[in-house]
Amino acid sequence: DKIYPYEGFFYCNLTYQRKNQFCKKILEIIRTQKIDKEPQLTEFCRSKIAPLKIEYCIFPHYYSLSEEHLKGVANAIYHNTIKQALREPIVIQYDSHPYFQIKPWTYPFGLKADLWLNALAKTPFMSDWSYLITGGGEIGGEKWHYYHGIVAYHYYFPLWKVEEQIAHDALKTFLKHYFLHIHEIPQNARRRLFKYCISIPLKSFISKTLKFLKLHALVKKILIQLKLLKKS
Repeated sequence: DKIYPYEGFFYCNLTYQRKNQFCKKILEIIRTQKIDKEPQLTEFCRSKIAPLKIEYCIFPHYYSLSEEHLKGVANAIYHNTIKQALREPIVIQYDSHPYFQIKPWTYPFGLKADLWLNALAKTPFMSDWSYLITGGGEIGGEKWHYYHGIVAYHYYFPLWKVEEQIAHDALKTFLKHYFLHIHEIPQNARRRLFKYCISIPLKSFISKTLKFLKLHALVKKILIQLKLLKKS
């Protein structure tokens, strides 16, 4: 009689699971049943899992629906449910889009993964998971490179941006970080950096360009008359 949205759920009550040796009990059942390969494992698990009631479900497309749609049936069924789920995120949703059906614990930068991460931060699992991401507490580990690679790819080269926008954003980001780094160094070092890396090369480039165009003498004469350049 009830419709169940195609959803994935992850229970974060790890304290209760550890206290009752949840993993140990599950492993014992699997060993007793002699299940160690797919698809037998999936079939076994599926038969033991009952469908969740609608009260535990989060309607996946609620966040992208317009106000007009929300005034109809969808709002009447799901509005209070979603409010409760956001207030008490015992069950965490991952996205059910056919092209982006990715679990947030393997891809924490996906759609609506922030709901999962916010709830995860309140559990004992967070410290274990962050330890794993950093390669066992050490920056540069395999997991660290894996997650940072995902961030770099989607930050600089996302699929929804055109080439011109990617080029613009990449240059803008580079200059932002570059000048932020320059701002942090001491003032004397900043002056030397500006003189030898910007001022002198720029003057040399302008001078050579004017000589090539045979405008060097004319420009020099004008600058002397404007008292912007000394005769020497």
